[in-house]
Amino acid sequence: MFIVSSKERRAWILDSSSVRDIENKDDYPLPSAIESFFGCPFTWTMVRVCYQCYMGLFSCVLYN
Repeated sequence: MFIVSSKERRAWILDSSSVRDIENKDDYPLPSAIESFFGCPFTWTMVRVCYQCYMGLFSCVLYN
């Protein structure tokens, strides 16, 4: 999931550490497209998301 704040020129990449072992924005194609669209660089923050399943319901824990 990507969260983008165009006003602040900041963005967050939320990814499950159990699915991928990706360390930075350059491993994704979308950040460069976003920066190209807005015509300026953004400050990117990677956030690892760990999913938990309890009784068929999913919840997540965020690590930064």
